Amino acid sequence: MAPSYFYLRPGAFDVIGFAYGKADGTPPRGARVKVRLVRSGRWVGEEDQAAELSHEDLAPRFVSAEEATEGTGTFVGSVICTARARPGGARVWDYGLVVGYKWESVTQQGWLDVNFCGHETSLRCNMDSTQDVAVEVYALRPCEVRVPALSWLLK
Repeated sequence: MAPSYFYLRPGAFDVIGFAYGKADGTPPRGARVKVRLVRSGRWVGEEDQAAELSHEDLAPRFVSAEEATEGTGTFVGSVICTARARPGGARVWDYGLVVGYKWESVTQQGWLDVNFCGHETSLRCNMDSTQDVAVEVYALRPCEVRVPALSWLLK
C-alpha cells in the first residue's frame, strides 16, 4: 500500500509552524488516521512524531512525496536568512519573512515567497543557502549584507 503525504497546518505536530505528514495508504472517509511527521525542510532534525488526525483534516491537503520530502512549505510563517543578489548589487546574506510557497511538480522545485523589508519576491528554495532563524536573530541580523563567500571568516 503506497503512503499518502499531506501539508499540515500548525499544531498538527509538536513543531512551531507548518509541517508535512505521511500516512500508510489512503485514509478512509470518517476515520482517524495515524500520521507521522516527515522530517524535511525546517524539521529535518526533529525527533519522530505521530498524531491521529481525521480524514476531514487531511483530505484537502494531499501533496506529492517529492514535495513532502523536500520540505519547502515548512518555511511558511518563519524568518529566514538566505544568500541573494540585491537589485544592482552583489550576492549578500539577507533576512526576510516567508509569506507563502509554491511547488512546481514538473521541475520538482519549491519556491518561497519572501518579504524583504516590504518587498515580496519569489526565491527557489535551496536548503544549502536557506536558514531558518529565531526571531531574536532576525531582530539583530548579524550577517546582513555580508558576502556569502566570506562567511567562513566569521566563524
